[in-house]
Amino acid sequence: VTETTAQQLYGVALDGFPIYNDRDASGGVIGNDKLDDCHGYDAGDGKGYRYIVNSEFPYIIGCFKGTPRSNIKCHCDASGVSGASDAS
Repeated sequence: VTETTAQQLYGVALDGFPIYNDRDASGGVIGNDKLDDCHGYDAGDGKGYRYIVNSEFPYIIGCFKGTPRSNIKCHCDASGVSGASDAS
């Protein structure tokens, strides 16, 4: 977790819920005392449930609140680079 005072979106979990840093919309620190077993919560701001990344165990996601998609496919070629092409 980088040092910041603003809420930042880090990504989206496989179950579709967003992953945010450890700051709320006002810049306050979100500790584990506000989080559920999956390491997330609904802030009541109309944006719904989200996971929180912080410096307290389990650090990111403790379990999935929603149902992860099982049909995720890799979008990378054999070199691990998506959309790689030969420019010659």
